Amino acid sequence: MIRARTCACIGNQAPLIMPTKKLLVEKSLTPIYQRIIEALAAALTELGHELVIIDPRSFSSPLELLRFVDRGAFDLALIANSSSAMASFKVDGHLLFEQLPGRLAFLHHDNLVNARQSPEQIFERLLAYRNAAERSVHFCIEPYNVTDLRALGCQAHQVSHASEFEVATLEAAPQHDVSFLGHLLPPESDMFRAQAKLGPLLQSDYSGRMARLDHQIEPTARSFADQAVGNAAETMDWLAAKYFYLSAIHTYSQHWRGGFIALLDDELSIDIIGGDPAYIRGGNRQLQVQRASLRYHPACHDPEAVRRVYAGSKINLNITSLQFDSAVINRVVDIGAAGGFVLTDHTSELQGLTSVHREISYGSAAELDDKIHYYLAHDQEREQIARQLQQDVANRFTYKHIAQQLLDRI
Repeated sequence: MIRARTCACIGNQAPLIMPTKKLLVEKSLTPIYQRIIEALAAALTELGHELVIIDPRSFSSPLELLRFVDRGAFDLALIANSSSAMASFKVDGHLLFEQLPGRLAFLHHDNLVNARQSPEQIFERLLAYRNAAERSVHFCIEPYNVTDLRALGCQAHQVSHASEFEVATLEAAPQHDVSFLGHLLPPESDMFRAQAKLGPLLQSDYSGRMARLDHQIEPTARSFADQAVGNAAETMDWLAAKYFYLSAIHTYSQHWRGGFIALLDDELSIDIIGGDPAYIRGGNRQLQVQRASLRYHPACHDPEAVRRVYAGSKINLNITSLQFDSAVINRVVDIGAAGGFVLTDHTSELQGLTSVHREISYGSAAELDDKIHYYLAHDQEREQIARQLQQDVANRFTYKHIAQQLLDRI
C-alpha cells in the first residue's frame, strides 16, 4: 500500500534548523482545511520540526491507521479539524484520537462541533476530550470554546486564524465591485418546523442575528442547556445540550447568509462566487437567492485564484456563520493578507486583528449598505484602509506566528 508521507522538506524548501520533534498530521478532503494543514505544516517545518502527513484513504481501516501511528513514534499528533479521520473514526467503540499514543494538539478553526450532530455524538466527543485531557491541548478561535474545554479539565487556549497569502499584483482593473466568496443558500419557508422543541428558540436567534449582528447565540444555548438538564451548569450533560443547540443553529448558517444578502440594496451588484455547496457531495443543485443584482459564479478553491479574487474586488464581503459570537474567521484574515478590502460583521475579537476595525465592520444590513456605497465612491480611502489591514495581518497573523504559539503552549 502506498502511504502519503511528507517529511522534513515541504515545498522543496529545506528546514532552517535541524528537526527537533516528529509531528503527525493528516490530509483533508475539504479544500480550506487542506490549505490550513499545508500552510501550518510548512511553518512547523521551517521552525525545525519533522512533519509526517498521512492520507487516511491509503489505510484499509481505522485499526490499520492506529497501528501505523503506534509504530511511528511520533512526539505529537496534530488534529486540525473535527471531521478528520483521527478525530472521528472509531476503533473498538472509542474515537481514534483517544487511542493514539503520545501527545495530542487540537486546532479548532470551527466551533467545537459540526452542524447536524446528535446529542449522543456530541456527548461522546466531549467525553473523549475529557478522557484525553492529561496529554492534549486545544486551540480555539471562539473564546467560549476555551471556557467550556477548561470546564472539562482540558488545557485550552485561544488562537487566531492566520494566512499564507501575500499581496497579489494585478495588471488589470478590479474584477468585481462587490464580491462574496463562499457558500450561501436562499432561506426556506417553515425552516424550523421540523425542530419541534428547538424551533421557537432557533427562529428567535436567527431573526435576532438578522436584525443586529451583535446578537449573541451562546446565551440561548446556555438557557437551553439549563432547561434540558436542570441546575447542572458545565457538567458533561449540560455541555452536550449546549453544543447540541449550537450545532442545530449552525445548520441554518448558509440560509441565514442568503437571507442577509437579500436585505441589501437591490441596486448593488454583488458577485457570489460559490453559492450552493451541493457540488461538494457531487450534486448539481443550484439554489440561488432570486435577485437580479446578484451574479453567480462557480466555486473557487485554488489558492492563487482565491487570492486574486480578494485582491481584485473593490469590496469583499464577510458574513460570519451562526456558530460564532466573537471569532474572526479565516476569510477576513485571508482578504487582509492578500491586500484586499473587506467589510465584515463586527465581532469582539476584530479589534485585536487590526487598527481599522471600525472602518471595516458593520452591525446591520442598513449599515453595510451605507458602507458599500461610501467606499465604492472613495477609492483612495478604501485602498489606504486595505493597506493598513494588510500590514496588521502580515505583522502578527502569519502561519509562522501561529505555529510558534502552538509550540510554546505544547
